[in-house]
Amino acid sequence: YAAVELIESHSTKEEFMTDYRLYIELLRNLADEAGLPKTLDTGSLAGIKTHEYCTNNQPNNHSDHVDPYPYLAKWGISREQFKYDIENGLTIETG
Repeated sequence: YAAVELIESHSTKEEFMTDYRLYIELLRNLADEAGLPKTLDTGSLAGIKTHEYCTNNQPNNHSDHVDPYPYLAKWGISREQFKYDIENGLTIETG
């Protein structure tokens, strides 16, 4: 349905968090539009998948992409937080 990239060009945490909020909102909105669950990297075909998930689970894709996890971690967003934010939306505590 859609592919979304978070560009790796942020120079401050504030700048990153502005775009992270938009990234989460966009992913959640696209999932709603497509009638997909707001799940992340599950074994089900439906839901939101990262490059890392596709690299590790899509046969013969010949990719080495593992984003967005390393870049998110650089700015203090864990896998667990990213998953939570995808599933529940952002909270004031995020950022």
